[in-house]
Amino acid sequence: MTGPRRRDGVASREVDGDVVLWDGDALHLLDPRAAAVWLLLDGRRSGPDVCRVLAQRFAADAAQLEADVAGLLAWFAERGLLADDGQYGDSLPK
Repeated sequence: MTGPRRRDGVASREVDGDVVLWDGDALHLLDPRAAAVWLLLDGRRSGPDVCRVLAQRFAADAAQLEADVAGLLAWFAERGLLADDGQYGDSLPK
């Protein structure tokens, strides 16, 4: 099973610790935490895998981290920034 991945054609660039995404229609400014999630969305990691990697980087409550990642994945998906593989299954945190 694959996990969420960045959509091809979405350009990203780091600017002063934040990441800016350009999807061809709009710019999206990500703070460092959202950028950390974005950069882990390679299709090989499930949502829970992303949470585990981030838990090693940031001192955060696991439940709060899972909620944050789930919210960011939904935000990315709503804006069409994720590949629409339809294969995420249970890869998104609950």
